Amino acid sequence: MKNAIFRNPFVDCTARDMKYGEVSQFWCNSFEVYNLNENEFYSSHTPIIIEGARGTGKTMILKYLSYFVQKKFVSNDSREELFERLRRTGVGIYFRYKSDFCNLFEELNCTKQQRDVIFQSYYQVYLLRELFDVLADIYGADGKICKRHKATFDSILHIRVDTYCELGDGIRSIINEFDNRVNNSQYYNDCGELVRFVSFYSDSFNKVIKSIHDYWDDWKNIVFIVLLDEYENAYNFQTIINTYLKQNDDSSPLTYRVGMRPGGMDVNNATNIAGERLQIDRDFLLRKLIFADRNGYKQFAKKVAEQRLNRISEYRNNGLTDIEKLLG
Repeated sequence: MKNAIFRNPFVDCTARDMKYGEVSQFWCNSFEVYNLNENEFYSSHTPIIIEGARGTGKTMILKYLSYFVQKKFVSNDSREELFERLRRTGVGIYFRYKSDFCNLFEELNCTKQQRDVIFQSYYQVYLLRELFDVLADIYGADGKICKRHKATFDSILHIRVDTYCELGDGIRSIINEFDNRVNNSQYYNDCGELVRFVSFYSDSFNKVIKSIHDYWDDWKNIVFIVLLDEYENAYNFQTIINTYLKQNDDSSPLTYRVGMRPGGMDVNNATNIAGERLQIDRDFLLRKLIFADRNGYKQFAKKVAEQRLNRISEYRNNGLTDIEKLLG
């Protein structure tokens, strides 16, 4: 055992930094240890907020629910089998708010209403980017977009493309244009032109989801699930997210699963744009990550530690994968 034994096997193996393949590799059944109904997270049209302190596994659960992890449970490359699973689990679209996201346009000389429009538009195109990555994975990046699918993107986004790779490039170009216009607007006293440009996209993700649900034959009875992580980082824009949460009902093709630290919704007293309070069990379900029993959680923590110790050969080859033996 040489230098590698001193590597911390946990520091670079957090769910936040994991790729989807690693999530399935390091997954331990969080639903079981927290006494949660896994099926509820797939089937409930009512949004679910997962509340837990740092390190309790909110991000791991949200990423596990994502399309790119769930598709690994399909035994072959059959698109029919994939869609059959998606009808049971929904299409999870993961997005994490980084703490500096809202600072991107905080210095702009604009009204709160204008700033809200900019936030909404960014939010919508970021989700579109994640959605288009899902579509490219299903149909192939170089797969030709059929006429009906093209109509969705042309009518809502004014993007004319032939392949899903071009579609992904198109939305990334729009995001880059957002960034450039925001950066340039910092030098002007008025951001009216910026707001006029981005407002075209302020409901674009919702419209694309509705169009897919209504007009794409394979997507009937499939629900899209936005997996929104670190809700607390939305700060003063939480009212916008809360508005999206209140808009869900059984007829909607879109719902939410939200990761949040304790007290993360207190900033705005859990209201939406209209000032309406969100109510637990009516507007959303609250599921707290509190372990069911101490011994069960101990075994869960040991399994999590074992998986991370196993990834480093010096620990694995010397039988040092039992965290209890290591710590004494």
